[in-house]
Amino acid sequence: MPKQYLRSLRPAFKAAEKGKIAVLGIKPRWPDTAYGYIEFPRAELQSVAAAETLPVKSFREKPDSKTAKKFFKAGHYFWNAGMFFWKAETVLDACAGTSRKPQR
Repeated sequence: MPKQYLRSLRPAFKAAEKGKIAVLGIKPRWPDTAYGYIEFPRAELQSVAAAETLPVKSFREKPDSKTAKKFFKAGHYFWNAGMFFWKAETVLDACAGTSRKPQR
């Protein structure tokens, strides 16, 4: 794997080691309706280094063209790469805390 890619994943691995659930966001190069978007807090995004993690404000499903342009222009929405990082224990605990009775 390219070294730059691996370096970009380090913060996600470190967050997972600390019991966090991390997701990879890709800064969009154009408005696109084929991707879901991750919204990050605007103020925190402007003050954080590229190699750090941020809390997620919201997840947005694949938008229509008008909304995709709005997200792109806003600058604090990233494409959702669908790559999540966690320890099994963390995600199992998160699921146990939010799940209802199993559906059969």
